[in-house]
Amino acid sequence: MSISPPRRPWVVQLRLLLPALGLWLAVAACSGQPGHPPGDAAVVADGGSIDGVAPDGGADAAVLDAPIGADATIADAAMADATIADAAMLDDAPPADAAVIDAPSPVDAAIADARPPADAAVVDAPPPVDAGPPVDAPPPVDAPPPVDAPPPVDAPPPVDAPPPVDAAPPVDAPPPVDAGSTDAAGCPTGCSQSFAYDTLGAVAIELDATHVYWAIDDAVRRKAKAGGPTETLASGQGGVYALALDATYVYWVAWRDQTVMRRAKAGGPAETIASGQGSTIGIAVDATHVYWTADGEVRRRAKAGGPIEVVATGQDGAYTIVVDGTHAYWINPNDNAVARCPKAGGTVEVIATNQYYLDDLVLDATRVYWVTRQLDPARNQVARRAKAGGPVEIIVSEMIYGGQGAFSDLILDGAWLYWVSSNELPSHYVGRIQRAGLAGGTVETLLSGVDFPGHVAIDATDLYWTHPTGTERMARCACGF
Repeated sequence: MSISPPRRPWVVQLRLLLPALGLWLAVAACSGQPGHPPGDAAVVADGGSIDGVAPDGGADAAVLDAPIGADATIADAAMADATIADAAMLDDAPPADAAVIDAPSPVDAAIADARPPADAAVVDAPPPVDAGPPVDAPPPVDAPPPVDAPPPVDAPPPVDAPPPVDAAPPVDAPPPVDAGSTDAAGCPTGCSQSFAYDTLGAVAIELDATHVYWAIDDAVRRKAKAGGPTETLASGQGGVYALALDATYVYWVAWRDQTVMRRAKAGGPAETIASGQGSTIGIAVDATHVYWTADGEVRRRAKAGGPIEVVATGQDGAYTIVVDGTHAYWINPNDNAVARCPKAGGTVEVIATNQYYLDDLVLDATRVYWVTRQLDPARNQVARRAKAGGPVEIIVSEMIYGGQGAFSDLILDGAWLYWVSSNELPSHYVGRIQRAGLAGGTVETLLSGVDFPGHVAIDATDLYWTHPTGTERMARCACGF
């Protein structure tokens, strides 16, 4: 068995090569090959050539062309390995060299000092770029405060159904207006009170002991004097024009329907007294008969029924009619005359002529009264004449100032005559309610400034009159008449 000689430690081998390595480095540093900076000296070993080109074209040349630095260290390490490999051939070197392993010669030291330490070739990595103070992350953007959901839209309050429309108060039951209080004697402390609101267009007004009756174009109504609702006695009547009363019935004429009608005050249907009468205008009653004017005639019929009788003819335009115990009286504006005839018929007697703007007439026991106008100068007048005959007397005469005017709706109560006096202004009539004694004398104005005064009626306690918006009444005790 062969025994291999002991190998020298690699440190000793490296030590032996250091002088030669130092010399090589020095020569390389001084020679500076073209195209190579001094620090990039190429190392030629074993007959190699610079830059790896062998002079003899040999292929075994090892080219070490590495820059000094980190790569040089690697190259040196390669050479060290090669040196160690070569050192194997120096196994015959005396062991005495081992004693100087840790004591390099001064020359070695010089050589070692002459080259930059291997670490010097290491390019220090640039100091870490100071990232600067950490950029504070921007404060978190506060999420905008949550948008409050708009408060829930209140559903609009439920639309209140409009209050039920009150049925128009029964036309005849207006709220009491200006009723006022009464004094110890029971007289109202106020002179005037509203009585009814549904009398617009009233063409007639009549009274009995308990009720006020009025007619409008198509209906007949009444209301208790003591108050309460209005009652409609008849509707659907065509052109009601005048009313008359007795103890049991209310009577009327309807000129468009050409009828004479009645209805019991106690109730029941309307009854036809006469039809086909032409233009019926005036109506009156006595204990036994109903009288009316139509188509130039005065006619009558018994309340109990029977044939229609003609009282007078040739009275074209006759309309207002009144009766007493023996005669029927009427006015005839077409003839400007006041006339009469026995109730059972006979000769027509003209009481007065040249009576203009005739409107109404009334009777007392001995005389006939009517309203008229004198034309030149223009004057409104109240005239009278005795039933037994004689001259016409003018008991009231009033100058007409500005525009047209007339007396109308004459009524008689005891010792007094009452009427409506109207003066025509550009847009409407302004009127007064006046009175005077039966023999004339001073005229008293009971009410003035009434727009479109209509009809009047009177009893022992009150005076009633119609106007466009209703019916008023005046307490005689409070108003002093």
